[in-house]
Amino acid sequence: MRHCAFCATELPEQAQFCGYCGRLSLASNEWPHNRIAPSPVWSSQDGPTVMSDTSLPTMINEQTVLHPQQEARTLLTPSNNAVWTPPPPQRSSEDEEQDRMRRAMVWGVPLGGADVQGPPNTPGMVQGTPQVNGAPAVSGTPQLHLVGQPLMYPGTQFPHHGKRAETRVITSAGVRAAKGAVTQWVIVIVTAVIVLTSAGVGVALAMSPSLSLNSGLSGKHTIMPGQYLSLHGSGFVPGGHVTLKRDNSRIVQIAAQDTAASYEKVASAPMSILSAFANVAPIVNAAGVFDASILVGNDWGGGMHIIRASEDILARSATMTITVGDAPAALSVSPTSLDFGAVQKGTKTMLSLALSNAGGRPLTWTAKSDATQWLNLQATSGDVLPGGVPQSLAISCDTTALELGTYSATLHIRTDGGNIDVKASVHVVAQKQAKLAVSPAVLDFQTMSSDQQAAKTVSISNTGTLKLDWQVTSNEDWVSLTPSSGSIQPHGADQGVNVQVDTTGMQPGNYAATLTVGSNGGANQVIVSLVIPASLPPTPTPTQLPPTATPPLMPTVTPTVMLTPSPTATPGYPCPLSSLDFGAVSQGQQATQSLTLRNCGSSSFTWKVQQADQWVAVDTAGGTQDPTASTSIRVTVDTSSFARPGKYQSTLTFYTSGGDLMVTITVTVVPPPTPTPVPVSTSSLN
Repeated sequence: MRHCAFCATELPEQAQFCGYCGRLSLASNEWPHNRIAPSPVWSSQDGPTVMSDTSLPTMINEQTVLHPQQEARTLLTPSNNAVWTPPPPQRSSEDEEQDRMRRAMVWGVPLGGADVQGPPNTPGMVQGTPQVNGAPAVSGTPQLHLVGQPLMYPGTQFPHHGKRAETRVITSAGVRAAKGAVTQWVIVIVTAVIVLTSAGVGVALAMSPSLSLNSGLSGKHTIMPGQYLSLHGSGFVPGGHVTLKRDNSRIVQIAAQDTAASYEKVASAPMSILSAFANVAPIVNAAGVFDASILVGNDWGGGMHIIRASEDILARSATMTITVGDAPAALSVSPTSLDFGAVQKGTKTMLSLALSNAGGRPLTWTAKSDATQWLNLQATSGDVLPGGVPQSLAISCDTTALELGTYSATLHIRTDGGNIDVKASVHVVAQKQAKLAVSPAVLDFQTMSSDQQAAKTVSISNTGTLKLDWQVTSNEDWVSLTPSSGSIQPHGADQGVNVQVDTTGMQPGNYAATLTVGSNGGANQVIVSLVIPASLPPTPTPTQLPPTATPPLMPTVTPTVMLTPSPTATPGYPCPLSSLDFGAVSQGQQATQSLTLRNCGSSSFTWKVQQADQWVAVDTAGGTQDPTASTSIRVTVDTSSFARPGKYQSTLTFYTSGGDLMVTITVTVVPPPTPTPVPVSTSSLN
């Protein structure tokens, strides 16, 4: 090791200048053999080094090395007779006064008469000898030692002065003192923080990290899922973060309120960086302690679990073992409500529920509905294993016994893991169906002669809400139909059927045919009738005899016989019928009334009757009705098929060769009478 010749600081072997005082330091073999002495031209003043601006060139001649931004320098010129000695350090009285003021301000001791001023509004003036490039030289520049011939720029000349003028920098002593005081206080504060932090770290490092439970529980206690554990850690590095994991792989869920309120932050430089992650991991306070509340979730599972707290600075960790019990059975139902929507009356529909067990124990369930009339369950009980496949519970809705409107019910599911009520609703609407309408009901071709043809039209329409598919047939071959089938959309245009009759080869008499119109919207009949009268004999022509010569006789008159045809018979047809109102009938009972069918025509007609509902019955299904005759028909209603009291209607349709009739039947079903209790005399028992 080498030493600086000016301040005795140790220097590396290859050092070219002293890092402490800034002076050039040449190797011993580079010093001239003949010592050199200060040039009489330059002053030998020694002072602090001022860093030069390396962007400006250095100007050198035979005797001088200058820099525009440096202070005045002393150039040593080699001389065989000169002996060089290091100049003693010099301190001016002004520098000593400034040092004294700085020491006093650092320790809070005011100096009498000290004028501490703020920063000057304008930069201080520098006085001294003008130098190259217009920059004055400032005193205090260390001497520059040269070996051999100094460098110089060609054509550069430097003025020689007999004595260098003293150069001083005029600044405010108070400003320098204030700046120095601030620097001293910063050093003191940083030192104190480092000492305190080091002391805390030392104490923490002297202890092994450990984990415990604040709630008084230990690892031997069984902890149930859903419970919060207050975890306490000690012996960790202050200011660091701690990562909590269970079973060495899964991050432990920390309560959000504890993260923000329970973790103490250390006032240290590293904490300003780590505080941004305070909501992610617990923070260790100055005593090496942290507290955290962790949630034991249902996903932990029963059994032993290891909680590990790892610090992020020294990678130390602490573990503890806890025992978690099995989670209780927990019922989960999806969906939470059932809406069957709009359902046509008389139809059935089905929905399902998924029953699952989100707990850790088997679940047993039972289910029932408070609307047994229309809401039916496929199953009423079952078991669901924890984490197993959800069970499907089918629920059917039957609107057969429901009137039009909206209905709601509640499905009650009861389990040992909780109870759930599921709301069910349905809106009953009219059933979509096609409805056949035919007109007219009778086609009367009246009187026709033999070998004659005639045609009329029957109109078919659809008054329902579904597509109508129809077909028409005749029971007589002298009637032809065109077309014989078709289809009509709901509220579509009517379709006509051309009905043509041909009397070729037919004998005189009354004729009737039945057209049957069938469809998916009902059936109807049309009666076709005609009359062919009997043929009349030709009228004889009277013969007149010429007069004879005999005596005149009285003239003989031959009378002319005229045949008058009998009047045409009117086709038979039924007389109008009235509706039947059975009034109030007790539920489960029967009632009977009579209808009288009469013939309002002059000829016979055939008939048959058809009921619309099964709860209406007739004792006579059909027959032939002669003119002026009548038939009594017994009609019976049976209320045993009704589910509840109310007003009900049905129809009877009479299909005849003389036209159709419809009779409306009405009955009001009332609840059965409540049986009257028979009083019992206790005296007879004695």
